[in-house]
Amino acid sequence: MITREEIRAWQMTNQHLMEKADPMDVVQDLCGLQAQIASYALHGLHIRAEVPDGGWVGRHLMRNWTIRGTMHLFAKEDAPLFLSALSGQNLLSRDWSKPSFWNQRSYWRLTPKRQGYLADIILHALENGPLPREKLKDICRKAGMTEAEEGSMFDSWGGGIREMCERGFIHYTAESEKSLELTPSFDSIERKMAQRMLAERYFHHYGPATLHDLMYFFHLPAKMVKEWICELPLQTVVCEEKTYFYINKMADTKNIPEFIYLTGFDPLLLGYEKNESLYLDAAHIRSVFTLSGMVAPTLLIDGKVAGKWKKEQKSMTVTPFVSLSTLQKTRAEEAARRMYPDLCRVNFTEK
Repeated sequence: MITREEIRAWQMTNQHLMEKADPMDVVQDLCGLQAQIASYALHGLHIRAEVPDGGWVGRHLMRNWTIRGTMHLFAKEDAPLFLSALSGQNLLSRDWSKPSFWNQRSYWRLTPKRQGYLADIILHALENGPLPREKLKDICRKAGMTEAEEGSMFDSWGGGIREMCERGFIHYTAESEKSLELTPSFDSIERKMAQRMLAERYFHHYGPATLHDLMYFFHLPAKMVKEWICELPLQTVVCEEKTYFYINKMADTKNIPEFIYLTGFDPLLLGYEKNESLYLDAAHIRSVFTLSGMVAPTLLIDGKVAGKWKKEQKSMTVTPFVSLSTLQKTRAEEAARRMYPDLCRVNFTEK
């Protein structure tokens, strides 16, 4: 038997929250970092790694849709793995006539021929390097894209641009919210194999984790994840009558840091079924996982979510979920200033 506290320490060690690791190890071990908001993913990386200056992030990392159909920050060298797991046979296909989520929408205004034409315009424009999304719009307009076609190709939720990304032609740059660049050519991996490889990474670095945790993380049905559990070299441990699976041996855990400012969409919260979380009390779920689909940046105190935070320019606002002593507030502020040396003020407000 093992305690909840021991599992938390084990998981946090595997997720590189006890001590900093190589940045490439972090993005690969954690199956990428969710990155609808690029700054969130970069914060999640920086609290886990010493990231080199000089454009390391831009050279080595990319943003694209992958796990759970959401935008992630991951290593460029892992593009075959993540894109194969997502798109399978559609990778690098220029056949735009196949039914898809997008071209079945009632408002879709692109014929397969026109979608292919605009895709080629975009690929040609990116041959000389990354370009902002708005610049690509202008280029397509000059090439004859109509207003109705623009609404499909550059749909705010993805549209034709997203299809190009998911098929492995282009991706968003790691350091800019809105710039795109060509994805280097790669050899695809059989889809089931790619998914299994990601599941193996998951159990290495999110484990110990339950079957529900795995289903939640990948947004996949029980039948598929049960197949992985049979195929992978997993070991089990029991805590409070729940079975947890893992691959690597129990970490040599150290004391959990008193204060950690987790990023929005942090892997420590997204990696496990939120209603069964060892870190977030049920009473605070809706304060962190909002109905609009956001996952707020949170303050972890002694391994439990104790509040959320928001930084605007040189000011940070912390909203505690529990009562904090004057000493805890002082130490939390000191931790915030170590993370952001340019902070002018840290405010503590009521929920």
